[in-house]
Amino acid sequence: MSLPDLPTISAIIAALTGSVGLIDRVTDTYLKFRGTQTGVPKEHRAKIVAGSDGTSLVRLEHGREVERVTYEELTRKLNSGDLSYVRALESSMNTHKQIWESALPSLASEINPVAKAKVQVQLDAIAGDMEKDLLQILDFVTRTGLHLDDHYASVRHIAAQKRQQGV
Repeated sequence: MSLPDLPTISAIIAALTGSVGLIDRVTDTYLKFRGTQTGVPKEHRAKIVAGSDGTSLVRLEHGREVERVTYEELTRKLNSGDLSYVRALESSMNTHKQIWESALPSLASEINPVAKAKVQVQLDAIAGDMEKDLLQILDFVTRTGLHLDDHYASVRHIAAQKRQQGV
């Protein structure tokens, strides 16, 4: 594979931060559904964002930059084929998030036990699909060189446990 050029790195960063943003938006409902918590309050969670120039990945804590992976570092760690991979992950995560958000409210409102059990099974399957995407996205973030010692690491651990249990 060839080394990625600047537009490719910028596109990978955009797709990757979009994917991580999807994880951020679904984390609380996912953890509640799985009956677990990260122990990290939402307001204290780290964020993975694109640098202001669009050519670096940045980890923020409490709104302050604590880590940056530069364009030069990314060109050594990534290749041109990574763009389609990250875009596919982002698309898959977005699809699962949309299905999740449309199915989740029916679990609480369903009064028929059989119908409720069917919704539970559907949500378990969607959660499993999201866990697969989540693990791949977070593994890719780690591959870029960013450290995930916050709720991302906790969510990854929970997702991995559930995948191993087949839940």
